[in-house]
Amino acid sequence: MSLPPRLQGWVDQLTQHHHYRVDLTLTQNRRSMISIQQQGPRHASIRMHHSFAEAPQPILENLENYLLTQNPSYWKPVAAFARNIPVSCKKKSRPLPTVPGKYINLQKELDYVKQRYFETPPQATIAWGKAGTSRRRKRRSIRFGSWHSDSQQVHIHPLLDQEWIPLSFMHYLIYHELCHAVAPPYTDNTGRHHIHHREFKALEKQFPDLKQMEKLSTQIFKKLVKMGM
Repeated sequence: MSLPPRLQGWVDQLTQHHHYRVDLTLTQNRRSMISIQQQGPRHASIRMHHSFAEAPQPILENLENYLLTQNPSYWKPVAAFARNIPVSCKKKSRPLPTVPGKYINLQKELDYVKQRYFETPPQATIAWGKAGTSRRRKRRSIRFGSWHSDSQQVHIHPLLDQEWIPLSFMHYLIYHELCHAVAPPYTDNTGRHHIHHREFKALEKQFPDLKQMEKLSTQIFKKLVKMGM
C-alpha cells in the first residue's frame, strides 16, 4: 500500500538529504502506536499508527532528528503525540459498574458535586477502580482518582472506602477529576502534552479550601501507608 504523499515526502527527504533509509508501514494497531527497529547504521523499519499522517510538522521533524541522532529529547514529543492519538482510534474501555462502598456511596457524592459546583455538570459516571495487586515494597504514591475520557467515568481508588475519610476530601477528589472532563488535556503543535494546563488550574482553584485538601491528600496517603495498605 502506498504512503500518503506527505509521509512519502518525509521518507524521500531522509533518503536523499541524509542517506537514511526508512521502511515505513502505516497500521491501525491499537496497542503500539509507533515502533522502530534498526536494520543497520542508517536503516530503520518503522511501524506507525495511521494518525501520524496528520501529525503536526514538528512531530515529523522530531522523529527525523531522533533517527539521525538517537537523542531522547527528540523522542519525547513523538511519544507524547502517540499517547494522545484520539480515543476513537483506540479500543474503548467499558465503564465499570457503580456500586456503593462499605462506607462511601460514590453515586451520592458524585451527584452532590455536580449539583454544588457545576452550572452545567459534565456527563460522567463514577466507580471504584481496581485495587491492583498486593505490593511487597513500600508505596511511594497512590493514585486516588482518575478520569477516563473514553468511558466518561471517574475512578476512585478503593483504598479510600474508609470510615475515617472525610467526605469533603471525596468531594474535592471527584471535583478534580471532573475538571478533566470540562478542561480536557491537549497536545500543542510541538507535540507537548498538557494535562494540568492553565484552563484546568483556573477551574480547580474554584474549589473551596483547595490548599487544605492538597495537604489532606498527603496526610491520607501517609496514614494508608502506615496502616500497611
